[in-house]
Amino acid sequence: MVEFHRYRNGAADYRWKCKRCVGEAVTRRHRKLKRLLVHEAGDRCAVCGYDRCMTSLQFHHVDRALKSFSMTMARGKSEAAYREEAKKCVLVCANCHGEIEAGLVESPPSGHRFDEELTSPSAGSAGGG
Repeated sequence: MVEFHRYRNGAADYRWKCKRCVGEAVTRRHRKLKRLLVHEAGDRCAVCGYDRCMTSLQFHHVDRALKSFSMTMARGKSEAAYREEAKKCVLVCANCHGEIEAGLVESPPSGHRFDEELTSPSAGSAGGG
């Protein structure tokens, strides 16, 4: 059975829409927005380089005093507002985020990106074999 709901369409007008279709459209917008922000932040964890699952990547506010709102996509803010807030954050995976919050790992500065050259096994060697 399809359920419909009356949604506001302007100041005094209403429109009937399928509830499931509206929910799916909201989910698509949230995923698209997260994909965009993750891409702009470097597509990977700034601490360890994790990049397998976008759902596991999170935005960590480096300075809580500058935090305007949580970076959950369900806040209903504009794309521009999310971009401004993301500038105050660093992209980290869920594991590194937990370690940063627990004080086990120091938070990288906002806007920091993972550098593969610094963490590759050959980066510390003094020459070939």
